[in-house]
Amino acid sequence: MNDETPTYRSYGSSIIDDNLNLGINLKFLVRLCIVACLLGWYSMHLLDRLERVEENLLEVSSEVRSLANKQMVQEREERERLANQLKFYEKEMNLNVNPASWFSKKKRK
Repeated sequence: MNDETPTYRSYGSSIIDDNLNLGINLKFLVRLCIVACLLGWYSMHLLDRLERVEENLLEVSSEVRSLANKQMVQEREERERLANQLKFYEKEMNLNVNPASWFSKKKRK
């Protein structure tokens, strides 16, 4: 086997001096380009997925806000209804439902 012939496909050139040699392996260069393209494609795929997740998050947050507003309205209506019932029972049955006022001096006299 001759020492001058390389065993891989590459191109060499002398730069400035005979002692400085630059070798470029073509298979490695092609594989490096393929890996770079795959990484670029995968990063674009991840960015697309991230954009879809952000859109879904915005939709869900708006739905949650609308449901929370509906719940607040329902709770407010329920409290008003219960307050009206309490007023009715206090008026009709002359009940005092406040335990702090049960032992007041006004009732004793």
